[in-house]
Amino acid sequence: ISDRDISDWQEIQKRLKLLVKEQLPWLEELGRQILQILNFETECVLIKGLSFHLYKRPIADHLYLALAAHLGQFTVHDNSKKVIWDVTPRPFPSNRKLTFSEINSEAPLHIDSAFRSQPEKYFGLFALNSAKEGGHSVIVKAKEVIESLSSS
Repeated sequence: ISDRDISDWQEIQKRLKLLVKEQLPWLEELGRQILQILNFETECVLIKGLSFHLYKRPIADHLYLALAAHLGQFTVHDNSKKVIWDVTPRPFPSNRKLTFSEINSEAPLHIDSAFRSQPEKYFGLFALNSAKEGGHSVIVKAKEVIESLSSS
């Protein structure tokens, strides 16, 4: 990923923050409150009732990105330069290994961005449509897992 690609997302992030400040001050305040909670060594924040799902897809994505712009730097994950990655089954050739987000089955316990040498400090899960069955997320404190493995 070139520096230009990264600076494009940085510019988009700046514009989103300005738009939120001018048009959606409640979203800016929510971002401040989330950061304040996370700065007190809290491992996660669960937010319900934002109603982003009531909007068509591009608008819902932009609302989510507008909130995320207040929490940290966006990370581009692949050659498509997307910062939002859909978790949905996809048809792919059988010779390609699929990620957990591309298959329609249970994923073992994992961390997102484990492939990165410096994983993001924060990442967001944004559900527009919850799974009809399953689809449960488990959040574990990494520190406790490491301590448990060290003592066994």
